[in-house]
Amino acid sequence: MNSKSGKRGVGIVLLLFAAVSAIYAGVREYRADSAAGVASTQKEQGHKVIAYYFHTTGRCTTCKSIEAYSLQAIKTQFGGALDKGSLVWRVLNVDEAENAHFIQDFQLTTKSVVLVEMEDGVQKRWKNLDRIWHEIGNPDQFQEYVQKEVAEFGGKLL
Repeated sequence: MNSKSGKRGVGIVLLLFAAVSAIYAGVREYRADSAAGVASTQKEQGHKVIAYYFHTTGRCTTCKSIEAYSLQAIKTQFGGALDKGSLVWRVLNVDEAENAHFIQDFQLTTKSVVLVEMEDGVQKRWKNLDRIWHEIGNPDQFQEYVQKEVAEFGGKLL
């Protein structure tokens, strides 16, 4: 076998390997997407409150504090509800195309914490916790505000 045909053989083997790898990766990704879709559908069943923190790509220290204080307030007061799934915490960037609709859906004008009541995948009502920007200077008051609003909004669900 001369070096030219040897190189050709190696090239063919490499091409076959690359093709098989690409197909395998595509099948794995498809299966993962399908499984995620099923899990997502299952998670959306039932009656729950979703607490969203909406932000943009550009985030200042205060914006990061709002997220951290909100999560801490929710975990501290509603850890059991988070564990059982009657309360869900989600952080979404509205600059990402798939999340941009939330700006109109919830009339967002800045970084926001929004509570949404969902029943079997259908939105029942929502509330923007619009005082977060006024309370951010005092972490204790901020957390009390968030906890009070979540408790009142969630009621018996939590």
